[in-house]
Amino acid sequence: MVIQFLGQGPRALNSNADDLVGLPKYGRIASHLRDQIVKGVLAEGEQLPSEADLARQFGVSRMTVRQAHDVLERGGFIRRTQGRGTVVASRELRRSTQELTGLSEDIRAAGRTPGARVLSFAVVPAQPAIAGALQLRTGEEVVEFELVRTADDLVIGVQHTWMPRKYLPDLTAADLEEVFLVSMLERRYGLRVKQTEQELRALTASPSEAAILGVSPGAPVFAVRRLTLLDDGRPIELLNALYLGDRVTYASTLFRHHHDAAVP
Repeated sequence: MVIQFLGQGPRALNSNADDLVGLPKYGRIASHLRDQIVKGVLAEGEQLPSEADLARQFGVSRMTVRQAHDVLERGGFIRRTQGRGTVVASRELRRSTQELTGLSEDIRAAGRTPGARVLSFAVVPAQPAIAGALQLRTGEEVVEFELVRTADDLVIGVQHTWMPRKYLPDLTAADLEEVFLVSMLERRYGLRVKQTEQELRALTASPSEAAILGVSPGAPVFAVRRLTLLDDGRPIELLNALYLGDRVTYASTLFRHHHDAAVP
């Protein structure tokens, strides 16, 4: 599985000349640099020209260049680093289809900083559909929470999760900011995650979802429904997530099984 950051900037970053008409100067600079990154002229990890050099090149102030960098950074195209200045951001987070890892682990492995912001956290009675998926009795307590997930402070999605309270009696909202949930389950509770069953659908963001994700209503999203199982087969997590379609790409490697008998 591959998660690829494609960036999400405003329409001003479109490279079509018609779209540049009426743009502020920083928008034109951002569009130019974005095109250089997308076309591979500026490679991942490569340092961008200094603010002073870009200011001279475009005949603008350094403040205008800084505004262009702000747009590109929000879109995930560049990173500002200590010691190296502004560099082209890494565009991919690779998720193995052979090994189950958490989203935070994959983000960290790609050299980015994972983050989680808690939108809600509550202990509630399980509704019939939730109870059935988690193999609980209707009304049995579950921990329900919503998280906004980020990589280098760039929003990539929102997750809505239910987990059986009986396995996590002292879980708090503060624990979720640790972001390494799978590791915490194993370390604190001795619960070993074995596998997940996952479904993906392509949708568009509703107005309320778009507000959380910081995009316009109708933006493309991947809807992910996932059931996570422990090594003894007990369900430990039911998750509904939305990941931004222009910042995340899912990819899998498929194999065809050949049989000895000739196919007619």
